[in-house]
Amino acid sequence: MNVVGFVSSYCEGRLVRGAVDSLLEVELDRLYIYEGPAGPPLEPELEAEHASELARRNHETPAGGVVVHRGRWRTDGRKRNDALQRIKHDYPEGPTWVVVVDADEVLVNGRYLRDRLAWLVANDRERGASIATPDNPPMARWPLHLVEHDGSMGIITARVFRADLLRSIDHSSSIVTNVAGVRDGWGNYAERSRVWIERWLHAIDNGAMIAWPPLPCEPHLVHRSNLRLPGRTGLRMSEQELAEFARAQAEELAAAEPQPADVAGFDFERRP
Repeated sequence: MNVVGFVSSYCEGRLVRGAVDSLLEVELDRLYIYEGPAGPPLEPELEAEHASELARRNHETPAGGVVVHRGRWRTDGRKRNDALQRIKHDYPEGPTWVVVVDADEVLVNGRYLRDRLAWLVANDRERGASIATPDNPPMARWPLHLVEHDGSMGIITARVFRADLLRSIDHSSSIVTNVAGVRDGWGNYAERSRVWIERWLHAIDNGAMIAWPPLPCEPHLVHRSNLRLPGRTGLRMSEQELAEFARAQAEELAAAEPQPADVAGFDFERRP
């Protein structure tokens, strides 16, 4: 089993260091950092002022090293697909898991993530999962909780996935094509407080206690976009990316959002 990390960054100052440090706790085989705009670049003076601090600190690098690629991409989707194709080239034999952390995010409890990925691979092997059998496919991704800077929380489904099961990332990380040629929409979901409140009330009735998500030792993401430097605040997808996503929706590529229990066979209310 291969486990690699991917950081998408552009003019994030020292913020990117947190993303890199947190990913290295996963004990990666290799870390890929793609630095550069996805869409129109900033003005030259802002680029210089907010340059990402990628080489100002010595990191304990993975066995395969750290790959830093600088470039410019038309859209966020093309940037991420570029990285996917490089990873597939470097690791032709799977299973190959990719853990994605954007430069304004931090992965918490990443040191425990590899345990989960090893369990997923073993479980797929035990049940004879195969991409050739639609009724028994392997787990292509694993959802993570995402905590926003205001304390709100959601579930993000496209940050831990198997590169060997994907053909391409088509639009940002929301629409992908798997190796069987099937396109899929990978959406995000708000955490359902009602489910946890009901569990909490049930526990109280039985004199028990339960932990609130994210659970202890559970790998999850923290979004730190509020710490972006002035001039970078709010700069997310380019207008071109939004146009391409709208076109994908018009083509019904991002049709009906799947229910949480349908996401890669993962039951959000009864997690293993």
